[in-house]
Amino acid sequence: MKIVVFAEGYNDGIFFREFIKQILYAPACEQIDFFIPAENTLNDCLKHADSTRVRRFLQGTSPYKILAKCEGGKGKAVAMFKEFSVALLDCPNTKIILCVDLDHRDKNNPRESFDKLLKKIGHNLSSRRLKIECENIEQNQSVMVSRIAVFIGDDSKKSFLRNKTFLIMAFISSLENETGIIKGDKEEQRCKKIATYVKKNKDSILSPCCRLFQ
Repeated sequence: MKIVVFAEGYNDGIFFREFIKQILYAPACEQIDFFIPAENTLNDCLKHADSTRVRRFLQGTSPYKILAKCEGGKGKAVAMFKEFSVALLDCPNTKIILCVDLDHRDKNNPRESFDKLLKKIGHNLSSRRLKIECENIEQNQSVMVSRIAVFIGDDSKKSFLRNKTFLIMAFISSLENETGIIKGDKEEQRCKKIATYVKKNKDSILSPCCRLFQ
């Protein structure tokens, strides 16, 4: 099984690196290709190199089992997901995860923000004649995790693509809010806060996220 993670930003990349390290343990980290570009250095050359890494992973020429690709915002993460979605869905034994913040202020009613995200993803995939449907969703006060099925056709006559699903992990407010990261924190501080948050919550708040890798 291969795993591709499209993460919203720099801190999300740090989160997944720490999360995978703690739930899959150190040996698994040797099989992960993390692409977390230094902040404010996203030039055209880096973007080209970034896309090349995804293509190598898809073609089976990469030695890694997990590819974690971090973008410069939710819009870019969704756009990159769209760019590679069809190729990824056609790739056998590959799990696809999109990790974003919902930036939702009211934790009591986050589904509206989640549905807006699904609508945006669905609109992007519609140009490929694909539609999506939420199969199930797990939610607590901090995160939402959902499995999304992909199908061809309209709602009255669906033709689900066999074994074609992807997963969404969304922080209801934001990763930064959950971990206490503030503007001005250096990378070392952010890494420490994220590592502490994962260690403290991996068996409680983050338990739905653990099932992403099962």
